[in-house]
Amino acid sequence: MNILLAPCGLGSSMKADKMSEHMRQGIKMTRKNVDIRDYPLLSYRNPLGQVLAFGGMTKSLKTLDPLGRDIIAKYGLVNNKVIISLKEASGLTRLAEEEKNPLQTSTLGSGLMVMDGLNKGHRKFYIFTTGSATNDGGIGFLSALGFKFLDTKGEKVELNAKGLYDIRKIDMDGVDPRVYESEFIVVSNYTNSFSGVRGIAYEYGPIKGANPLMIQRMDRGLRNFALEIERHLGIDIEKYRGSGAGGGTGGGIIAFLDARVLSYVDAFIEITELDNLIKDTDLVIVGCKELAEVPKAHQGMLAICELAQKNHVPIAGIFANLEDGYQDFYSRGFKGIYSMYNSPSDKGLDTGYLIEKLTSSISHLLIPESDK
Repeated sequence: MNILLAPCGLGSSMKADKMSEHMRQGIKMTRKNVDIRDYPLLSYRNPLGQVLAFGGMTKSLKTLDPLGRDIIAKYGLVNNKVIISLKEASGLTRLAEEEKNPLQTSTLGSGLMVMDGLNKGHRKFYIFTTGSATNDGGIGFLSALGFKFLDTKGEKVELNAKGLYDIRKIDMDGVDPRVYESEFIVVSNYTNSFSGVRGIAYEYGPIKGANPLMIQRMDRGLRNFALEIERHLGIDIEKYRGSGAGGGTGGGIIAFLDARVLSYVDAFIEITELDNLIKDTDLVIVGCKELAEVPKAHQGMLAICELAQKNHVPIAGIFANLEDGYQDFYSRGFKGIYSMYNSPSDKGLDTGYLIEKLTSSISHLLIPESDK
């Protein structure tokens, strides 16, 4: 029998991977002859941690930080797919408070990570855009792949937000041919526009260290870049969802690399080939801090429940709290919904012990005796 453990964790009190460990222990208390697969759902802000939680690995390489300084950064590998998080090389956490200036920062270091992946034979790249320190529209990233962005004199512009306004010509003759053999996916949960008052510069510029005058300048640069993209490629990047992600890097990758856009949850479902995994699963056990009505539920858990229900796989869940509306989940394939705290005395017990106890009960009720 195959069991998939897909907890979301209990907020700050217990991470998803630790909750999965306790679930595994609970099953082993009563059932030995089962194949347990861990699929813990971590925060969308930690894609490389999620890679490791799903049994993938990370690779380290020398690249550049947002200000062009040498650093060591990592990217992930799962099922021969490359997972690049912009915040690894081009992230805000790479800078001291006084160094934050999105007019000067670049995604060049993240593009160099793609080149490393290409050199190692990989051809599918997922670009996670959360946490960047940049507003360069992705021209740094794209320059690493051989794209050239030129001014009126035919000279290369600065590979940052300041350079966007100077772009008048785009030279694609020197692009590494392996780029066109590859597939790129922009991963973002955000839907901000590329430019304008609802664009990425106005929305996230202050977080990255920009004052109002800088924001206006950044936005003018993005708008100019959008016009040049339309002039050179015939693509109105302003119309694309996710184009503003990562300081406009999403837009650059969509326009020049023909990238798709996926949410964090959908990306990892695709990366891990979860839909195929579910088909070979006999029971899914989920767990979250609370279960309430469907619109308030964890999006990752909902996606897994949808796949399980589609494939007629029963679901059970362990939750710290049950709120009004949780009963609706019985119509979504749940065979059991369990609260960790059924009496006041339970709140004094060790959380890990409670999870193991409940999972043991689930395995006793829902796993056949033949797998004991």
